[in-house]
Amino acid sequence: MTIVYPKEKIGRYEISALIGVGAYSEVYLAHDTKLDRKISLKLIKPEILSLLQDGGNILKESSILAKLNHPNIVTIFDVFKTKSTIAFAMEYLEGATLKDEINKFHSVSEILKLFRQLASAIQTIHSKEIVHGDIKPSNMVFDSTSSIKIIDFGLAKIADHATRYATQIQSKSTYSTSLMGTLPYMAPEIINGESGGPRSDIFSLGAVFYEVVCGKQAFSAANEAGVIHQIMGTYHPAVEPVNKEVPEKLLYLIEEMLAKDQEERVSCIDDVVSRLNDIDSTEVAKFDFSKRIRNWPTLFPSPKLAKPAATILVIIGFFFLWNFASDNYGPISLTQQLDQGFEYLQHYETKGNLEKAKNTFENILQQDNQNAAATSGLSLTFMRMYTSDNDDPELLSRAKNTAELALSLDPHLALSQLAMAKINQHQGKIGEAETYYNNALELSPADQDTVIGLSDLYIKTDRTEQAIELLNSALETDPDNARYMDEIAVSYYRLGQYENAKEYFQKSIHIRPDNPYSYGNLSGIQHLLGETTDAIMTLQDGLKIRPTKQLYSNLGTYYFFLKQYPQSVTAYENAINLEGGVNDYQIWTNLADAYQMIPSLESDAKEAYTRAYQILVKQRPDWQNDNQTRTRAALLKAKSDELEEASGIIMPLIERSDLAPDVLFRITQIQAIREDQNKALQFLDKAISAGYPISEIENTPELFELRQTKEYQLLMTKHEGETNDSS
Repeated sequence: MTIVYPKEKIGRYEISALIGVGAYSEVYLAHDTKLDRKISLKLIKPEILSLLQDGGNILKESSILAKLNHPNIVTIFDVFKTKSTIAFAMEYLEGATLKDEINKFHSVSEILKLFRQLASAIQTIHSKEIVHGDIKPSNMVFDSTSSIKIIDFGLAKIADHATRYATQIQSKSTYSTSLMGTLPYMAPEIINGESGGPRSDIFSLGAVFYEVVCGKQAFSAANEAGVIHQIMGTYHPAVEPVNKEVPEKLLYLIEEMLAKDQEERVSCIDDVVSRLNDIDSTEVAKFDFSKRIRNWPTLFPSPKLAKPAATILVIIGFFFLWNFASDNYGPISLTQQLDQGFEYLQHYETKGNLEKAKNTFENILQQDNQNAAATSGLSLTFMRMYTSDNDDPELLSRAKNTAELALSLDPHLALSQLAMAKINQHQGKIGEAETYYNNALELSPADQDTVIGLSDLYIKTDRTEQAIELLNSALETDPDNARYMDEIAVSYYRLGQYENAKEYFQKSIHIRPDNPYSYGNLSGIQHLLGETTDAIMTLQDGLKIRPTKQLYSNLGTYYFFLKQYPQSVTAYENAINLEGGVNDYQIWTNLADAYQMIPSLESDAKEAYTRAYQILVKQRPDWQNDNQTRTRAALLKAKSDELEEASGIIMPLIERSDLAPDVLFRITQIQAIREDQNKALQFLDKAISAGYPISEIENTPELFELRQTKEYQLLMTKHEGETNDSS
């Protein structure tokens, strides 16, 4: 992905903000400088375009879309090629999506009006021989007049072209069938690897109709493997409307739109439009789904799908056995599969292991969708993906849903309790999280993830000494556990005991030298101790293993410390371009700090601070209960010139006597920005006494004015004298 920054121009369009990032595109709010209006600017990711190989042809075909004119289709103003990609300038819609409003359609007349608008829009598109390819509620947006509009037509042709290169894309990157649709709305033939056609859109539209009428998704399971099994197998969703007055003609139409065999599906969108127009909203439903179930073959919905799908399953099965079979090449047991999945999860820092863990647990659930251990493992994997490198809200949602399912399947399984503990802790429900952690420990006293999770909760609720006690107790039974050592190091960091933190990070690296995160953490401690040269060397060792957003972010910090601001900006931009970087509030904060130091980029700094704050409070719903996060949020507000709000956030902490050194230092910066010199000096004194390094203080831009005062110099003399006396 190539991130575009605020104020940057693409053609005549000036970027205002990043709206969203999808599997194959980025969407920005932009200003049309020629016509003085807001627009949405969608940019195809360059790496996707290079895989498709025929961008010129796509540009020609996509230009047809700009000529469409329909009240229920988003207007495409312009399609053009840039230096690196293809751009779509489109009407900017500020309303909610159908996904947000899916359960708000109750009367038959409202439902029919909505369905007729959507079908008419698809009819217009199909009349131009264009397939949408990704029909789903989130691609349907209401405008200011409450009329529905279908979006993402600008990428329909790319989805069509992508099917020709699916194998290439899957072998070179993490992009998969999401290029050709979204799983719960995806037609069986698309999952089967065939090119999508008009009837594929009809299937997807039928799934949308079903969701509006029935109040739930047509295909829904604990994981993606379960959804695929439902779509490809004998399962047929019962069309049971929430409103019992829905006419039977509409229910029959939805059922036929969802036919898995294309030949039994509604033949064309014209037929859908005609049948919708023929339905009287006053007709009463007399639909009996039980009489409509077809006698499909045992595994696949039709003979036409059975052969290719069976071939795919044979290949998948062979691949699975090849990778996971035991030494004697016998069939792998469920226990072995679970062990393998959790082994991948334990070594999450190794590139690809989280994806392997996810695939392993999903393979188990495909065989047994009631397996609580695999469901818990899948939830923990999603959570680890979310917290490691990719702060995607969808991952958090999946983690939560699978955790709740795991607990319902087996509340006496320690893993189920652990999964729920992680979710509750992230949501800021500290009491509930602690209860779940303790339940898990009672069921499995030596479980590593539970010990670490509970210690992390202790740390974030200012019970750091309790965390160290718990971890040291665990180390007595497992003395070579590098993860315990990492967590103890973090604990010492929170206490301002940097030498102890350094010692434990070094021990961790000695035991597990292939963990790039430990190198990043160690380098951070070395930098705080004034050992920046050593920190850079440690960072280089980590980059040899695997570049991560943390390593590049640290590199940006060291360049900033050395006053090499352009290099600092480049390093932070590299971090943002790595997986998960765009959703990392700390990297946006650091980038904003670097922007401030370059005159030509000062205007971008405030927007970057605002973006950092938005990400922080969204991703950390418990931010007001954690002093670390609370002061980070307040400092971002202060740097955005929202000083009153910043003061209000830190007010509950002002009289506290048990704050960590970095918390005290952030309060110092806020007071300095507020130009309250006395309070800034007061908290700076406390921060230094608690162990915050003077070298870091002397390079903080927010304290520039404070450092010019006599009082600051006297304070530094006092602490330097204390340091000399103690030595």
